[in-house]
Amino acid sequence: MKKNLLSVSALVTSALVLLSSCGSKKTDAIKVGGIAPLSGPYTAYGLECKKGVDLAVEEINKAGGVLGKHIEYICEDDEGDGAKSVNAYKKLTTKDGVRLIIGSLTSGATKSITSLSQANKVVQIAPAATAVDVTDAGNYIFRACYTDPFQGRVGGKFAAENLGALKAAILYDVGNDYSVGLMENFINEYTACGGKVVSKESYNTGDKDFNAQITKIKQANPELAYLPDYYGTVALIAKQLRAQGISVPVVGADGWDGLTGNAGDEMIPGYYSNHYATDSDSKKVRSFVSSFKARYNESPNAFAALGYDSMYMLRDAIQKAGTADAPAVRDALEQTDGDYVTGHLTFDAKHNPVKSAVMLKLSMGADGQLETAYEATVDINSGARTQRTVHRAASVWGRPFCFEEKQLLERRKMDDYRSRCMKLAGITALVGNVLLAVIKILFARFSGSLAVMGDGIDSSTDVLIALLTLVVSSIISRPGDKEHPWGHARAETTATLALSFIIFFAGAQLVLQSLQKIIRGTEGSIDSFLSLSAAIISIAGKGLLALSQFYYGKRANSDIVKANALNMRNDMVMSAGILAGLTLSKLFSCPLLDPVVALLVGLWIIKNAVQLFSDMNMELMDGNTDSSLYTKLFDAVASVPGVSNPHGARIRKIASRWDMDLHIEASPSISLYEAHELSEHVEDAIRRAIDDVYTVTIHLEPEGSDSHQRPEEYGLSPEQDA
Repeated sequence: MKKNLLSVSALVTSALVLLSSCGSKKTDAIKVGGIAPLSGPYTAYGLECKKGVDLAVEEINKAGGVLGKHIEYICEDDEGDGAKSVNAYKKLTTKDGVRLIIGSLTSGATKSITSLSQANKVVQIAPAATAVDVTDAGNYIFRACYTDPFQGRVGGKFAAENLGALKAAILYDVGNDYSVGLMENFINEYTACGGKVVSKESYNTGDKDFNAQITKIKQANPELAYLPDYYGTVALIAKQLRAQGISVPVVGADGWDGLTGNAGDEMIPGYYSNHYATDSDSKKVRSFVSSFKARYNESPNAFAALGYDSMYMLRDAIQKAGTADAPAVRDALEQTDGDYVTGHLTFDAKHNPVKSAVMLKLSMGADGQLETAYEATVDINSGARTQRTVHRAASVWGRPFCFEEKQLLERRKMDDYRSRCMKLAGITALVGNVLLAVIKILFARFSGSLAVMGDGIDSSTDVLIALLTLVVSSIISRPGDKEHPWGHARAETTATLALSFIIFFAGAQLVLQSLQKIIRGTEGSIDSFLSLSAAIISIAGKGLLALSQFYYGKRANSDIVKANALNMRNDMVMSAGILAGLTLSKLFSCPLLDPVVALLVGLWIIKNAVQLFSDMNMELMDGNTDSSLYTKLFDAVASVPGVSNPHGARIRKIASRWDMDLHIEASPSISLYEAHELSEHVEDAIRRAIDDVYTVTIHLEPEGSDSHQRPEEYGLSPEQDA
């Protein structure tokens, strides 16, 4: 009996040891908390995100966990309500001892706990909270999604450039930060891309009837409707839009993710920005979609992908840190640089992800249900800015505004077009002037008319102009290089300046010959028929050449071609003068009129050469005679809210375009991002106000700064322009 009691005691002791071992092993797991709307109006978001996180946890644990430990995921429901988010947070961090949290989903609910996470040094990753200030609480807060400003700009760029819709109506929730943020940034980007908002209507959270606003929208006759809200409200708005006969495309943001099971063909044509496309050919996307479908028998939306990525980012950070301690995990997260389902991801200084966005297209599937398909990738955060030189101290927010991309493409096309037009102008002028020069010089030789000879010499200088035009057209089309970072456009100015000397000396030679003949007196007679024929041929030929040069000069906006067009017109006037002189000489039998007319022709040539030299010299010295440009510049700056005191403005011409430099002021309390945005808006306003702008250099100073009060040697202010 005693032996049996000892055996029972041993068994009990062993069981207690085993239970103790199991308990300590569970305690030794890495706990990750989750907060999501698993019920309430945003259930679709929360459930999908949780499924993504659950799948990631299963995969990680199946592969052996992280640092030899399994992950224990504890998820709490906050119904998308800030107060309930706080309760969920307190339960996770106090009762469950969680120091790593994924959540919440909506921006408002997430922001209700970020200050708590920062104060308690709890790492918090927001999978889908897009409000720009979500990460402002501190360095323990991260997000996996892009921000409202980013996707608002993505939508604006896509609407204007991809869809080509340049008249937009907007209907937004005035009480919803998400909706307002998207609306504001959509407008900024859309108008910068050349679009115009023809109607902007608002409603209150919870509204169901939008017909009054839609009636106003219909009257504005838009080409597109931007609906920055969540899928439930958007589906209602779309039905009422279609009921009133508005069939234009509708565009939205990631809040639309959930429409596929909750809306119908009222959403077609429809497009929205999202974090990834399920039909992507990325290996990670294909693997995730396949695993998700196998596990849940449905296709994953963006919230599932963001939840999945959030867990894997945590896994990678824990692995890199070598510990699950929150400070070390935070430091490792900041170094994130890897490929995930929603793209290659790194974090900026504010812990926002740097990545591109995709636009999805809604369509009806074979089963009669809405489905999405990849439409386009829109990248705002990175890209070349070849022709743009806006000065912003240490700006790290650089975005290739579509306005500049558009301008850059247009400039490149225009450069090619200018080059072609200048070549055609050069060839036309070359052939025409060679024929005229030969005809006039031969006729002058045989007729004995010095005036006709002068006209022939003038046509010979026109041949040189045509040759220079051809040479210059091939030079200016070359791209900028290390020696010529501004490009080669000034070749045209230099060539035109050199040309003015050639024209001057040709005119001077004719003046000297004419004076000699007048002083010495005329000998012999002039063959009136040949001389008059040469003059008539010259008038007709120069008239046609002038028309061709004006045509090509206007299309190419080329100084040298325009100068040649004026030169041709002057030549036509000179030939008419010669014709008149020869006619009078014959009528009054006065050969002396011929050298007198030649003298006047020579002086006319010299006058044109001096004027041409003056104009080109002004350009080479960075001068500008068009004072209206400064008025347009200052008016453009004044049209941008938040900017004041433009000063130190300088405008110079580079071939056919304008290079501009100015100082402006803004509130010293704004962020670097806001300062950057202001500078962008100022440049865009200037480019819209003034044609053919090459570059705009903006120096942004704090409002009230005395730095500009010192005497300025260069530049103008509005007072000096007045």
